[in-house]
Amino acid sequence: MPNVLEIERGRQDALDRLFIVDTRAEDAYDDIARLAQMLCGTPIALVSLVDRDRQWFKARVGTLLEWIPREISFCDHTIRDPSSVMQVHDARLDDRFHDNPLVKGEPYARAYAGAPIVTRDGHAIGAVCVVDYEPRRLNEAQVTGLQALARQVTFLLDVRAFLQEERERHVQSEDMTRQLLDDRSQLQRQNHDLMERVLHDPLTGLLNRAGMQALRDSPEFMARIEDGAYCLALADVDHFKRINDTYGHTIGDEVLRAVAAIVRDCLRGGDHAGRYGGEEFIVLFPQTRIADAMRMAERIRKRVAAMRLPCQVTLSIGLVEGRRCLESRLIALARADRALYEAKRNGRNRVSVGEALIG
Repeated sequence: MPNVLEIERGRQDALDRLFIVDTRAEDAYDDIARLAQMLCGTPIALVSLVDRDRQWFKARVGTLLEWIPREISFCDHTIRDPSSVMQVHDARLDDRFHDNPLVKGEPYARAYAGAPIVTRDGHAIGAVCVVDYEPRRLNEAQVTGLQALARQVTFLLDVRAFLQEERERHVQSEDMTRQLLDDRSQLQRQNHDLMERVLHDPLTGLLNRAGMQALRDSPEFMARIEDGAYCLALADVDHFKRINDTYGHTIGDEVLRAVAAIVRDCLRGGDHAGRYGGEEFIVLFPQTRIADAMRMAERIRKRVAAMRLPCQVTLSIGLVEGRRCLESRLIALARADRALYEAKRNGRNRVSVGEALIG
């Protein structure tokens, strides 16, 4: 069995051979950090490499730090077991980290999870990691996704190593070039597929909360929202708990999928819909006045009521018209929620229009 010094020497040699530490930012690695942040719902996500005396960030989201001393690095502990994701539920309660300056001071890290980046010859050289300001644990899907992202980094490093060797030899290989292009296309497809899974609810296929956040981060989408009026609808499946209790969760899931399919089918180009909570849906109608949105909301409601399922299904919908120049999205959501409450209070299976904006 190799001792600790031999393991560290081999690990450091593997990192040095890549000539990657202190290189400029690259989109491929930045994308992986963003995917990790959206997958895990954390404020900070990093692609980190553990060098001799520091932890250096090849990609970072949510922090301006470019590196930290290795002696306070969480990832230095992660690389000690290349086979598993390391999670720290609450760093304040962990003997390894409760006195760590990253826990006692900025950024006041509480939760951490890191998937080791392992080279093809088995050396753990860093981690794809996420950090939260509150205690938490990742679920199984998030852990699996984090490991998949770490493997993507390994693939990128393999490509980098290959290209370096080719440059050193000054050899052109058409077959290998085609293979690299195919691998790159495959990686792009995999990243696209992973992004789709991260941004969409697995049951309904509609946007999830991370997907709605991605919309808010899209300059193109926000330009359409800020260009005049838009409408926002909150829809809730009436008596959904009763459906689950009476017919079972399998039928309940079928109901949610069927409602989502109708919502998706009724959208125009440029409209967006998401699953906002258990049986609650949200629909955004950019550049739309309330009368047009009312017609579309009624169409959704009537089609849901006409569905042929083992149980009767209806929707209550709260609808408001908003303007970014007059109110925040949270205020618009609150108005839509009040309108939804009115729809339920007045008998359900109806569309209720919220109070109009003044201005």
